[in-house]
Amino acid sequence: MNKRTHGFTLVELLVVIAIIGILIGLLLPAVQAAREAARRMQCTNNLKQIGLAFQNYYDAHEMFPSGQMRMGTTFDYGSSLVRLLPYIEQTAFYDILSKKFIQASEDPDKWTTNGGYLMSGVNSAKDSNGKWVAENKIPTFSCPSDAMTNSPQSMSSSQGWPAFYAANYAASAGPTRWGGLSQPACPSSVTWYNNYTSEYTDLTSQPAGPFGIQCFQTDIGDILDGLSSTIFYGEMRPECTGFAWSGWVFSDPDGFMYTSIPINHLSREQTEYQGTGAQDQRCESRFSWAAAYGFKSYHAGGANFVLGDGAVRFVSDTIDMKTYQYLGDRRDRHSVSVP
Repeated sequence: MNKRTHGFTLVELLVVIAIIGILIGLLLPAVQAAREAARRMQCTNNLKQIGLAFQNYYDAHEMFPSGQMRMGTTFDYGSSLVRLLPYIEQTAFYDILSKKFIQASEDPDKWTTNGGYLMSGVNSAKDSNGKWVAENKIPTFSCPSDAMTNSPQSMSSSQGWPAFYAANYAASAGPTRWGGLSQPACPSSVTWYNNYTSEYTDLTSQPAGPFGIQCFQTDIGDILDGLSSTIFYGEMRPECTGFAWSGWVFSDPDGFMYTSIPINHLSREQTEYQGTGAQDQRCESRFSWAAAYGFKSYHAGGANFVLGDGAVRFVSDTIDMKTYQYLGDRRDRHSVSVP
């Protein structure tokens, strides 16, 4: 007798495939959510390290770092992140950059053949391997949710800029009434410029937030609202803030963001800076000072911030704008907490 072998019918096979497809469809979002939760946790840990770094900086210097590293009257600028390098175990890079800062203005390597100040000073400092320092990735400055900061980017390939690693974190100038933050060409429904809370306009001596430009530095006594009620650093997205493409070392234009712009305000239009001398002031332009210099993240619903006491908080992008300004301003006498 011949023994019959039983197998799946075509219908049964299709049913099994359909069930597997449904299970994958149910499982994939859960896996993606778990991965994003892990990335968001790493981002939080990065800001905790930055918070610990600026506190250790304070212990060593009895002042918080300036928002923009600058020596004398030269154009050797650098972001406040540069000053934090020794406190996140990156002393070697700091030593290279600090030498560049204290060199005389006639340094022949001050300006590169690419021209323009985007390649001046610290961005022309090279490591022992002959690479620009900004070509090195600093993991603490990179959010794993942002693909851009996890690979080197060039601000303008058509102009020959080298590819630098950008940063996902920036110091806060709060709601300072800087002249460059004039009303952009936004729809009439955009009213967030009516929510300024600060009377301060001078970034060199009286910024509303903890950080200003050039040699301005704050101490604890200048944070009148309390460290736990004042934003010090927060997240940013370089592709939404075109000037930040020049790398984590650089501080164009001033090395920080403003709380006068809503969290996660979309500003991604215009792929390259045109070099016309006139800033693109469209409401969605990544080269608009008035719209691009707001804190942004890849995390749905808001962004992470580190307060003056080192605590990291996730702030919703639906936060009341006045409350947000109070958190950004160090001395408006409104000691609010993160909702």
